Amino acid sequence: MGENDDPLEEMIKAKAINDLKQYWQFCQDSAGFFPTSWLEHFFSGSRDLLQMKDKKRKGEQVINADQDRQQTNIDFLPSLYENIIDHNVLSITYQPYDEEAVE
Repeated sequence: MGENDDPLEEMIKAKAINDLKQYWQFCQDSAGFFPTSWLEHFFSGSRDLLQMKDKKRKGEQVINADQDRQQTNIDFLPSLYENIIDHNVLSITYQPYDEEAVE
């Protein structure tokens, strides 16, 4: 009596903890993508905000964005992030508005 009936409960908890750690790492690495006002609001007074600011100061953020934040193809962000973290070489073609494409 008093034993756990679900033999997978510990594995499910470990998976949930791992998922949270991955999400936390993504937030740390991509803080430069989110508007500063969001970070200041949602992480106000937290150690996370200090760590994000420190990563930015050191130039260690993985993802950053310009000020307009009108991003297209944002659905590619998770794949791009994973490839950067895994140090995979990618070929990306970028074409600024009304200019030639650059690989």
